[in-house]
Amino acid sequence: MRNPYANLIIVFILLFSVTSCHKKNEGIPLARVFDKYLYISDLKGLVPKGMTAKDSVQFVKNFIDNWTHQNVLVVEADDKLPSSEKDFTLQLNDYRNSLLIYEYDKAVINHNLDTVVKDDEITKYYNDNQQEFELRNNIVKVIYIKLVKGSPYTSRFKQLLSNINKNPQNHVQLANLAPKNAVNYFLDDQSWLLFDDLLKEVPVNTYNQEQFLQNNRYIEIADKEFIYMLLIEDFKIKETASPLSFEKENIRKILLQKRKIKLIQKAHEDLYSNAMNNKDVEIF
Repeated sequence: MRNPYANLIIVFILLFSVTSCHKKNEGIPLARVFDKYLYISDLKGLVPKGMTAKDSVQFVKNFIDNWTHQNVLVVEADDKLPSSEKDFTLQLNDYRNSLLIYEYDKAVINHNLDTVVKDDEITKYYNDNQQEFELRNNIVKVIYIKLVKGSPYTSRFKQLLSNINKNPQNHVQLANLAPKNAVNYFLDDQSWLLFDDLLKEVPVNTYNQEQFLQNNRYIEIADKEFIYMLLIEDFKIKETASPLSFEKENIRKILLQKRKIKLIQKAHEDLYSNAMNNKDVEIF
């Protein structure tokens, strides 16, 4: 069966690269629905750069399919609906106004928002709004090492982890050894992690996370290929107060959002006040 798009797509592929330079090609039609035409010029710039020839052909075919189907529906709706149901003047005007205000607000924020949030602001918000920061998941501070089974560095890593709190230099040695000899690792025991995210990396089988965390500090697990070493330095159980360090970035976003709202409200109020003072607004 002949592909109804073959000629159209061939014409498009051959001419697309030159349509921007030769206006005479802009009148070549690709499809028609009743008295409405889709031209090559309508597709100019729509095909993503770097797309293969095969994908370009499929992209054009899909575009033509969507265009023809949509316009069949548009013609039918326009023919069958009464005039009162086809007048979108108010909706279009409201939509345009909303877009204008949205773009204006974006410009106000881009030009005037102070994005520097100081640590004391974050701390104050945290202290004043403790009820907002209840943990929904268990979190941990850990050091994690993953080694190939049989690695000659297994005992060395185990020794460094077991004495890490007694000897601060062990952190330095781990930082030197891990990149060269570990399959995967996490050494930042000052940062909080979701325990669920850690379990995606370490094959710990537990039905009770809270009990597991309360009863384990150093865990060593082996499977067919790897050895996993996990040192839990600290943990917080869900439904308890979330630590400030875990919430810091979240609070920063909250404070910035509050600034945005306040900035926009003030800009709107100032504009309206100026218009009233200049008698550009009258209420009859």
